[in-house]
Amino acid sequence: MSIVDEIGRRLGVLASRAAQDRYMVNATSDQYLLPVEAINDAQDVIRALSGSGPISALEGMESKAREAVQKFALAWRSEENQIDAMLELPWDELVLRNQHWHALRGAAQLCLVEIGFDLAQWERDESYVA
Repeated sequence: MSIVDEIGRRLGVLASRAAQDRYMVNATSDQYLLPVEAINDAQDVIRALSGSGPISALEGMESKAREAVQKFALAWRSEENQIDAMLELPWDELVLRNQHWHALRGAAQLCLVEIGFDLAQWERDESYVA
């Protein structure tokens, strides 16, 4: 798996309103996505900037893509103090109305665009949209 695909997979749920609507807002007891897992995956991407965490370091990635991940990390750090409180919210409130979650989602979307990851195709591949 390429580093772009790995980052896309890790940021996909956080970036995807379709995934969140289907599996957080409209979650069922057997079909759901945990917000904490989206947060943990995003943290893995940020840790990769320093060469730590479960994904390989971002070595060899084009500088433009690395810069996109660095911009995501800056946005993350500006919202980081709100994460624990966000994770305590009902999922529909988190996804639909929480400004901090919206900021993280937007930053993840922008990062994916800038690294060349096709979020819309990923959503189709993962059956989040028809």
